[in-house]
Amino acid sequence: MAKAPDLSRFSGPGLARLADAVATGRPLRAALPRSTLHIKFLEDNDEHVDICLVRDDHMLAPASAAFGEDVVHLGREQRIGGGNWNLPAIRRANARYYRDLAALLEAIRLEKLVIFLATEPLEEFVVPHLPTGKVEIWEDGLMHYVDMEGPLFRVKRRLVQKLCGFHVGRLSGTTLDKSAFRIRDRFKEGSLTFRRPLRAQTKRPEILYVGQPLIGDGLVDLKTYAAGLQALAQALPAPLRYLPHPRESMAAVEALREAAGLAAVEEDRRGVLEHCADFSYIAYLSPFSTALLDLAETDRSFFVAGLVGLGKLGQRLGGFDSSPVAIPETREALAAQLARLGPARLDAL
Repeated sequence: MAKAPDLSRFSGPGLARLADAVATGRPLRAALPRSTLHIKFLEDNDEHVDICLVRDDHMLAPASAAFGEDVVHLGREQRIGGGNWNLPAIRRANARYYRDLAALLEAIRLEKLVIFLATEPLEEFVVPHLPTGKVEIWEDGLMHYVDMEGPLFRVKRRLVQKLCGFHVGRLSGTTLDKSAFRIRDRFKEGSLTFRRPLRAQTKRPEILYVGQPLIGDGLVDLKTYAAGLQALAQALPAPLRYLPHPRESMAAVEALREAAGLAAVEEDRRGVLEHCADFSYIAYLSPFSTALLDLAETDRSFFVAGLVGLGKLGQRLGGFDSSPVAIPETREALAAQLARLGPARLDAL
């Protein structure tokens, strides 16, 4: 029999239920969502979850809202930065984290585990500890269909993770063979349901631009992005409203607003689905945000990475053959498609 794990490093309202399952050997069905989209997938597909496992602090509130007392906070690896520069201490802490996690996985009986990220160190560590056939990989969002990171960005990121003692198998990609798992998604397999959000009652005669932390993530510089965004706004038949991403700082948004000459920046920072449950727009644009897939407004949603200085990312988007969201090749083509929405669309607003 496996040695009882030390559960003191974990937390959350579901810890007592987890301890009982360890003591009794009762099998559990679990999920490891990494975003509110993943939680919505679990809810919309009526997935039975005995224990919802969360890694990051910001997931505790939405997971608890969905699964009540059945949430366990695993915590996460430590990383360098944010005032923590003691690399040896970071590596020792991460080694302890993985040892404690391994002990937990050996002590519990997971009848099923749903994961969403197959390329992250935590999932790459967890999955091999489970018997074959116990894991399903569900759609993460846009990255499930097309690689928007690219090999150079991924290797740089995984090098830093490996330096900090994360469980990194290969620098160039995941160690998990997806062909060995059941895959569920919306657009390729057609095996996931996503219930359309409620239509908003308040309508705005504007085009919503869903922002992303592209500059902070090192995907583009401010000058290039601002120039592309300004040119895009000037080509549109209606005013553009910029909706910041929750990870964009106020300083970053203000710098972009000034550099791109943005006329309207939305102050609502709850998230795209929450905002668009209250406000409806003529059309929805974003470089490559998964939110455009989730809004279920595909007749008036457009991925525009290639139109705002992100040419390589725009090319990668072209590989998403089953995308329900259009990917215009030029600003003029986008303007023409928006114009075809017609006066009736504007009058309706």
